[in-house]
Amino acid sequence: MKKNTFKDYKKALLEHYDTVKGDDVTGVLLDPTPAQMRDLCSLKIDGGLSKTDEELMRVFFETKKEDSLKLSIKRCNIDKFRPIISFIRRETDTDNRPRIELVAILIDFSPRPYAKFSGLKNETSKSKDSGRAEDENITDLSQTNKKQKTYSFKKILYVFLGLIGLSSLGYVVKDKLIPEKQCMQWQDDHYVEVNCLEEINGFKSSSKKPIKEELMNLEKIKVCDTTTFFEEGKAIVYYCKIDNDNVEYFNQPGYHPINGKPLKPITTYMINKYIKNKE
Repeated sequence: MKKNTFKDYKKALLEHYDTVKGDDVTGVLLDPTPAQMRDLCSLKIDGGLSKTDEELMRVFFETKKEDSLKLSIKRCNIDKFRPIISFIRRETDTDNRPRIELVAILIDFSPRPYAKFSGLKNETSKSKDSGRAEDENITDLSQTNKKQKTYSFKKILYVFLGLIGLSSLGYVVKDKLIPEKQCMQWQDDHYVEVNCLEEINGFKSSSKKPIKEELMNLEKIKVCDTTTFFEEGKAIVYYCKIDNDNVEYFNQPGYHPINGKPLKPITTYMINKYIKNKE
């Protein structure tokens, strides 16, 4: 009589992984990336963890009992998952127990953790078939897991779909109660985001425009003879003539927010005529 070894545990995990990766509703296990593995950990928490699984996760993520496990997962360096991915792809081996136990949790292997798995005794003999008997015992464990995986991954699917539903509901409520600011309006010397449907004194403002990200940084600026107008020979100040005596200046190309005229790159002629000669 002998107990299952840690090597047996890792072998059983890999066999179970081969069985369930194609049935994973999230698609993560089939071709995992570090970021996806981190997100799968968060999904596991949303689906509910046993006390043992939570303790094992806290060990892996180095999270204190009083701290939020989900927040630790969100903030963790995704490089922590690279050795795990290499292990399940059979590229490298590892005896790091927190990593192995996290694999067991993510693929919903049972029995876990290793302490429970090692308590399952295998029938052994001195015959040449003893090694084969050990392999068959591990295979039986994987077969047992096949029956359990369907419920487990359906549970994750329901949680995942539930989160999507709540998010969609949140967007609907947000749009109704707090309409998204999808328009912009010029105020003094810059654009601000505003609600497209908002009325001013009972009338809709005609100066509102759909938001254009490239214009949200447009600013009217004040210039003088010490202003830097060029960098590496290129204009970094733009202007628009309002009338024969008045010129307005801006920090980027575009169109004048009031009269719609194109903003032109500053020239030495304009600087000399309208800026230096007026001071």
